[in-house]
Amino acid sequence: MNRKKGIVCGLLSGMFWAFSSTVGQVVLQGGTVSTEWLIPVRMLSGGMLLTAVVWFTDKEELISLWNHKKDFLWACLAGICGNMMIQYMFFRTVQASNATTATVFQFLAPILLVGYSCITEKRRVKRREILACILVVAGVALVCTHGNPNEMSITPDAIRMGLLIAVFMAIHSLLPKKLYDRYSAQTVLCVSLLAGGLVLGLCTGAWTYSVNLSLSTVLGISVTVVFGCVLGYLMYGISVKEAGPAGASVYCSSEPVFAALISALFLSMPLGIFDVIGLAMVVGSVVVLSKE
Repeated sequence: MNRKKGIVCGLLSGMFWAFSSTVGQVVLQGGTVSTEWLIPVRMLSGGMLLTAVVWFTDKEELISLWNHKKDFLWACLAGICGNMMIQYMFFRTVQASNATTATVFQFLAPILLVGYSCITEKRRVKRREILACILVVAGVALVCTHGNPNEMSITPDAIRMGLLIAVFMAIHSLLPKKLYDRYSAQTVLCVSLLAGGLVLGLCTGAWTYSVNLSLSTVLGISVTVVFGCVLGYLMYGISVKEAGPAGASVYCSSEPVFAALISALFLSMPLGIFDVIGLAMVVGSVVVLSKE
């Protein structure tokens, strides 16, 4: 395992997801496409793009994964219970509350993963793990609410859906871990994205939605495919492989940090004192967890 590589890739996954989310928000606000159409199309497009890349760079490994049916089914399960369910439950939580609440719940996953690690390894939780989890959850909450708890909309449905986001985020980190010992992250990811996108598309009836695609919308969707699906999940997979599920989940919490910075730089949204404190806490969690 290369811990430094895992840290860098985890941070990059957060940056790519933040950029993709910002562009995706602009696309959805345009009113020409719906979330039920965009998510499966994005996953399928990303899966096909990555499959083409893997086919031309490491065709033998992709064929090997296909021939080992148990591994292939495990990769599909990772896509359905991981990539697909995270995005679906995030959307359901936004419907039941708002995006701020959904984001805060999403980053409860490091706590679940640290607990899982302690149980499976039969050890006590380390002080730096406790500190890192506190910093990341509190930091993300501050960035998302800007220090105002009223920004969150806590309802029974939001709590149920939000906790499921964290659960599926943890599952997404754990399911493909053994596959990464035998296959590259990109080989596993291309199968996962195709499986998740296909199942979600069938469940939502994506083909029944009417869309109006302008050049700017197509460009925006392309950005979410490349940065959100392909590069974001690829970097996260490498981070899980090199730094472990718990570490990767903390490092990717840089997503709201980068989202706030992108909004401040390109959307003229100022950073308040609580935003700065929250950013510092998330960065601090990465520093704490990176210490041996």
